[in-house]
Amino acid sequence: MQHSDISEAKQYIIDRVEAETSFHNNLYDLIDSYASSLTDLAYGSNIQPNSFSFSNADIKDSVDKIIERLEDELIDYIDTLAVARHTEDKDDILAFIHDTYKGETIEDVIHDHADHWKYEIEAVIAAAMLTSVSKDRLLSMLKTYRTNTWRNPILANARNMAHSNTNVKWLYSNPDNSVGNSNSGVYMIDAYGQFMVAMGWAKYFYDDAIKNGAIAFKVVRGSSYPCSTCDYECSYIHYSFDTLPPYHSHCKCYVIPIYDINEV
Repeated sequence: MQHSDISEAKQYIIDRVEAETSFHNNLYDLIDSYASSLTDLAYGSNIQPNSFSFSNADIKDSVDKIIERLEDELIDYIDTLAVARHTEDKDDILAFIHDTYKGETIEDVIHDHADHWKYEIEAVIAAAMLTSVSKDRLLSMLKTYRTNTWRNPILANARNMAHSNTNVKWLYSNPDNSVGNSNSGVYMIDAYGQFMVAMGWAKYFYDDAIKNGAIAFKVVRGSSYPCSTCDYECSYIHYSFDTLPPYHSHCKCYVIPIYDINEV
């Protein structure tokens, strides 16, 4: 195994993680911008606090259009970063990440996660309107608790005061079942987006190695974080793309192509 192959594999994982981090950073700016748009829409409406919801006929179409634009921008970010500098293979990479996997496409998953986020924002806005929170205060708290909506004090305060708004079901979701970053729409979008960016890079790396004569692949741990899946996958020689990393979100395992049968 050539030293250059190992160096290239390590550089690949550095560059790939940089692309994933770019998605993460852009996501927060994007989410804050769309949260601001939804807040402006809600506070600019004449809907009474005790009957507010995104489904109200006065704002529903506008809300739907905002969420559609968000989904389009999220997918565009994923596409751009998944391809990155590999523009000569753009069509193959995009076809791969947009293929149906376990019955869902990238559009399906992003829609589901964006919808989840929409209902979180709806609940916090409803809580803010019920408790007379200013728009500036609301926007500040949405940023602070963007990945942990259910711990937002605005929401907790509305619950404690037992205000009435039966139109927003998530406003009264059981906090015991609704807390935690992993149940946040932003967290789910972030994890999925970074994973799909990584998959685009993995597709390019594998195809490029095969074009250059690779006959197999060795997978090496790229971090010391405990993971039985990564440990196992690094224990044998790989012959199929389907068994190559990333194995999960934020996976740092890297791949070294094998070109000589004597190295297998």
